[in-house]
Amino acid sequence: FYLKKKMQLARHLLDQQPISVKEVAYMLGYEKTSNFITMFKKYYDFSPGTLRKKLSLE
Repeated sequence: FYLKKKMQLARHLLDQQPISVKEVAYMLGYEKTSNFITMFKKYYDFSPGTLRKKLSLE
């Protein structure tokens, strides 16, 4: 449940805010950006960078 909320917030921040993936990871309590990216990929089946690219095309 907690992971679900964290990942939903992460996606919202990445969708709406002009902040870096590193900043989002830090805001959510991850010490290493790579750990955040790994968890994001496991949850959504794509990376935060892929999400950003997808959004920039829309």
